[in-house]
Amino acid sequence: MELDGERVPIKLFTAIFIKPGCRHRAIGKMRIINVSVPSFDPKDEWFD
Repeated sequence: MELDGERVPIKLFTAIFIKPGCRHRAIGKMRIINVSVPSFDPKDEWFD
């Protein structure tokens, strides 16, 4: 996982809290469950 440009190693069943405004991306092959609080708003999403 990459959070604000820093790679963070993860393993099975890892929970990751992503703070508001944190640029993040998944690296490698993985399955996720995404829980958004508050509800997801497409206007908050951006791509490089």
